[in-house]
Amino acid sequence: MKSDNFTLVIFGASGDLTWRKLIPALYSIYRQKLISSEFRILGVGRKIVSDKEFRAKIAGGLQQFISKNEYDAAVVEGFLPHISYHSLDTAVIADYAGLSARLQELSGEMLCDANYLYYFAIPPFMYAQVAQNLRESNLTCSKGGWKRVIVEKPFGHDVESAKQLNSSL
Repeated sequence: MKSDNFTLVIFGASGDLTWRKLIPALYSIYRQKLISSEFRILGVGRKIVSDKEFRAKIAGGLQQFISKNEYDAAVVEGFLPHISYHSLDTAVIADYAGLSARLQELSGEMLCDANYLYYFAIPPFMYAQVAQNLRESNLTCSKGGWKRVIVEKPFGHDVESAKQLNSSL
């Protein structure tokens, strides 16, 4: 089964979860050819980092966190060009215009609909605000492709806060 072309947008991409867990897992999926050859990963974070610098950090993380029997330098070299980085302050709604432009650029490179998977590798207190800013910036409308949001656990700090967060999302 061939998967759709898509862009995975990782909020909190400069954090430990992305470097140690998400990217190695995505590399493994890529190595096994279980993902479309036209996918993109767009790391989003507050740090100002170039694509080249971000890819270098990712490459170092892969060497460190992938088991020796899974690590293949040639596969890593094929994987890294799929990865880009965009700096933004998640609390500043105006910054999302730049994110929108970058996503359009990446979708145009793939010649596909705007299929976006937003992964929140950020603290739970930020989930609702980022989701709201995505919506207000028209980055969650389904026109021209599908949109999905993934949030990390924990989901709230008790049942009531989990229900409230679910309602916000």
